[in-house]
Amino acid sequence: GDARSLARLYAALVGPVDGVRLLSAATVDRARTPCTDHLPQPGVLHRLDGPDRSRFGLGFELPRPGAPLLGEGSFGHAGAGGRLGMAHPESGLAVGYVCTAMAWEPSAGPDP
Repeated sequence: GDARSLARLYAALVGPVDGVRLLSAATVDRARTPCTDHLPQPGVLHRLDGPDRSRFGLGFELPRPGAPLLGEGSFGHAGAGGRLGMAHPESGLAVGYVCTAMAWEPSAGPDP
């Protein structure tokens, strides 16, 4: 898909898009409630994230120091190679970002 489609998906999670809302406000609140803050960081995630521990709600990543998403209250997910989708329910903002080249290293920079 493209960035516009990804942004529309996240927008439809937090509010109506063309008359369709995918999740109720109560479900969004449950989905962005931290579920992993009390768990030890698994080895594979520690290798990927370093000391900046991953945070997850029910199915979505949550903001953390190294990946603030759209700020407190937002949720989303970073995909392989730098693709991102996220939403902030209180502001109604949704963002989708995709790129044409894949890089695993955080220091790889933007697409050539």
